[in-house]
Amino acid sequence: MDAQQQHDEQPYFQKREKMMRSLNCQVGDIAITVKCEVKANLGKMVRIIGEHGLDDWSDFDKPLFLWEIESIGNRRLRYDLPNGKVSYRRKGLAPDIFLRPIRDPGELEGIPRVEELEICLINTAHPPIMG
Repeated sequence: MDAQQQHDEQPYFQKREKMMRSLNCQVGDIAITVKCEVKANLGKMVRIIGEHGLDDWSDFDKPLFLWEIESIGNRRLRYDLPNGKVSYRRKGLAPDIFLRPIRDPGELEGIPRVEELEICLINTAHPPIMG
């Protein structure tokens, strides 16, 4: 990669770094599902297992940052598929805005406490990750 290519990519990496710092969660976090659309998923605990990235979600006007998540324990996540079928999975996708991490209180500066949020559940209009 030449110097010009490196220079051209700097704004991308700076924007990505800024976006990643603004997210509620990070890979490895345990989180609770909040502000979602499927009532059966209300308050589920999940582990953030990977980044999916920006993608369309439900009726939102702009792409949302999606995480690859895994349900903790024996509880599965309900996904209402676009074809009208229902799927129950241990792994799937969830928007960052629908998740709140469970961390040491000192690490959560700037992130609303779970008690302050109206808890709703994961939108399942997006196809699940197979796994």
